[in-house]
Amino acid sequence: MNKYMNMNNRNKKNGMLKWVGLVELIMGAMNLSNGLLSMYVLFSKSQEVLDEIEKTNHITVTMQEMTISVLVTVVLGAAMLAAGLIAMMFNGIKGKEKLPFIMGIILLACILISNIINIVMLRSSFSLSFILWVVIHGLYLYGAYRNKQNIEAENL
Repeated sequence: MNKYMNMNNRNKKNGMLKWVGLVELIMGAMNLSNGLLSMYVLFSKSQEVLDEIEKTNHITVTMQEMTISVLVTVVLGAAMLAAGLIAMMFNGIKGKEKLPFIMGIILLACILISNIINIVMLRSSFSLSFILWVVIHGLYLYGAYRNKQNIEAENL
């Protein structure tokens, strides 16, 4: 039997990483698809999109700024999707405890960079959704840390 499928290698104490990983997986898939659709619309009807943004938000953005924003959304969605898959696959598996922890750090860095880009380039304001994503990614990182601690405790 594959060592990843062996239930004896699974850590039953840390369900937090698994559940937050599921949230990351779902939200990452949504972000990725939203980013890809936005990219398609932006490149197929670029001037119309920029005019609509100027009309509704009363700001002028360039094509470069919108492209960077959409690319950040795609990258963040892909990172969240990967983090969710990693959490679901490697939760409680000895020898794989560092990967979710590293992914949690990458997620926090990505969300901070994403929000800085949106605030600076697109002149958006600080919002509660920023705090929500920091909390979700923070819970992922905490779950990964607990997973690592539980695996190391079992090895003693």
